[in-house]
Amino acid sequence: MSSLGPSNLRKLATSSTIRPILTSIFKKGSAEVAANTATETPKSKSAFANVANQHFLNQKIKEADPDMADILNQERARQRNSLTLISAENFTSQAVLTLLGSEFQNKYSEGGLVGERYYGGNDVVDACEKLCQERALGLFGLNPDQWGVNVQPLLGAIANLYVYTSLLKTGDKIMGLDMPADKQNGGYIAQYYDTKMFRVTGAEGLLDYDLLATRVQRFKPKLILTITANYARKIDYRRMREIANSVGAYLLCDISHISGALTEPYLSQIGGSNSDLSYPFSPFEFADVVITTTHKSLRGPRGAMIFFRMPEYQQDHAHSLKNDISSSYFPTSQGSPQNHTIAALAVALKQANSPEFAIYQHSVHDNAAHFAEALKARGFKLRAGGGTETHLLLIDLHNKGIDGSRLEFMLDKIHILTNKIPLSYETANGITSRTASGEQPNGLKIGVPAMTTRSFTPVEFDKVAQYIDTAVSIGKRIQGQVDAADSLMNDAEKLIEYKKLVVKDEEVNVLGREVSAWVSDYPVPGGY
Repeated sequence: MSSLGPSNLRKLATSSTIRPILTSIFKKGSAEVAANTATETPKSKSAFANVANQHFLNQKIKEADPDMADILNQERARQRNSLTLISAENFTSQAVLTLLGSEFQNKYSEGGLVGERYYGGNDVVDACEKLCQERALGLFGLNPDQWGVNVQPLLGAIANLYVYTSLLKTGDKIMGLDMPADKQNGGYIAQYYDTKMFRVTGAEGLLDYDLLATRVQRFKPKLILTITANYARKIDYRRMREIANSVGAYLLCDISHISGALTEPYLSQIGGSNSDLSYPFSPFEFADVVITTTHKSLRGPRGAMIFFRMPEYQQDHAHSLKNDISSSYFPTSQGSPQNHTIAALAVALKQANSPEFAIYQHSVHDNAAHFAEALKARGFKLRAGGGTETHLLLIDLHNKGIDGSRLEFMLDKIHILTNKIPLSYETANGITSRTASGEQPNGLKIGVPAMTTRSFTPVEFDKVAQYIDTAVSIGKRIQGQVDAADSLMNDAEKLIEYKKLVVKDEEVNVLGREVSAWVSDYPVPGGY
């Protein structure tokens, strides 16, 4: 037994002779096993323990944890049997999933940048991260002499925080495009900075750049932030650069939702480029820093990237964006990078830099445009000028007699997943109109990337539009029942009662089974 090597231990751990013994070990308590093996020699005990340990570590999830195996299968079934219209979600590839569960998980590489780790054994990890950085720059057609990229942030919100802390001092002014989910004064950021949000203008919900320029002159922010999470039109980044320059502000562009549509292979097909000053809809020629998450339209793992101008190409040469952003990341806010995520991201970036991904992006935008028309044909009103130039659509429910909370819940029960949002806009005299509170929003945000990944075409999205229209009708019927039952209930109580009736409604349940059976026929990456 003392001469057993690793390969023989693995063979023993799976042999018909040893497996029953190992099974009894896991069923019996450790005290009983110790008593039964008290007469064994120290060497035999050690070898036996090694065999048991190897068996324990190499169990499949169904054997190691049946409860979690069951939950995993439930989630797989939910994803297959649901129609995902959440604009921030997508289905990543099998290759990305493989790297997320790879041996890169085992390596600790604290220390900041490539080549500067605090621990040994990071040569392979360094090569992995360097390849990821090269692919990130290449995907967007960026010159590495002019741009750098940090691929270590865990989340988009954290990436934004890294940039804030690297460029700003406490109390500095930030002005950003309002996200409806934010608190009125800028959310948690307002605890450290003087924040002011700018909003879309008018009931159509479009950006008024002239009005924004006036607001910027009054507020004089040190940083201007553009976000594409709740705006369905292209942003004129050239105009945003001019506005930022007028007060000497940094321009930070968060492209998390649209980064897939800014990949160079796709842009080259539609006549755009990230390195063309005449193309105003890409931020890279105009921004100081660009941030994107990696799991939305890029279809990668959950993470984020920060692109920054190299020192020689900064508009402000007082300090280095590269050094400041790196130091704000480590050791200030984050320790070791998630190497398995960076490895998975490297794969996703390679996949995104392909003709197949460019075709996918074409399909995303064709599907979104057709979906918009299909919804409008059924009487739905869309914000952002009545349509979309991106992957998402913003539905204004004012004319439908149902709010976002009730419609989102109804759709969820028929296996169509969406995102309720409050809608607001600003008038020229500075008055803000918020269509509904955060609790009862009158908007619904939907997107097409996930179902386009699952091979949906305009034909399928036309059917989805009909399902949404049917859900509105059922929801209004049920709400009518609630209103008729007790006129003294407040709105919160009515919402609770509405949800109870939705769950029990036979028409809802029949429609849910229909949707689930239909969507389950469409492929999910990984084949589950």
